[in-house]
Amino acid sequence: MEPRSLQTIGTILVLAGVCASLAATFTKDWSHHIPRGDGGEMDTRSGFKNGLWSVCRWDGVKVKCKAFTTTSEREEFFQTVRGLVLVAMILVLLSLFMAGLAQECAHIGDYSARTKARLGLAAGSVSTLAGVCETVAASFYVYHVVGQSLHPLAHLNIRLSLGTAVYFAFFAGVVEVLGGLLLVAAFVKRKTTEKRYSQVLEM
Repeated sequence: MEPRSLQTIGTILVLAGVCASLAATFTKDWSHHIPRGDGGEMDTRSGFKNGLWSVCRWDGVKVKCKAFTTTSEREEFFQTVRGLVLVAMILVLLSLFMAGLAQECAHIGDYSARTKARLGLAAGSVSTLAGVCETVAASFYVYHVVGQSLHPLAHLNIRLSLGTAVYFAFFAGVVEVLGGLLLVAAFVKRKTTEKRYSQVLEM
């Protein structure tokens, strides 16, 4: 595959990672709880959802959401997850910006082909790092929720279930890593092609 094609696909994947990362960051459903009745059936009239920035409770009549304004209002593991997700989002936005500048069709500023190639390499490296941060954050959250639910002292009626935001975070992590690797591969292939071309000219 041509370096330009690798770069284009990588940039599209990074863009998908940005969208998924934003969805994971602001979706108010990292985990949720729906109580069970005496017969074991779920009572959907009440429950709550945990987000990174708030918790929402409903009682069958209305939904009440409480935003967390200070870090002391959440557990340490929540603060760790929130920090990793924020770092990942900032990194992938930076990666998308650099990947856009690295495109051959982009004519912003006076960038040479070599500078654009290096921008693509940097974008790929940053996107890969963002994907790792996103995946670690989601994995850490899953580990905590599952560990809490499987604890022998945890009552069945207070166990949490994973929410949609966790899956958004895992998806973001995967596509950011794949997009970053494709951007790096585009740089490597371009450099290899240039080296072969220069060797042919020297013959």
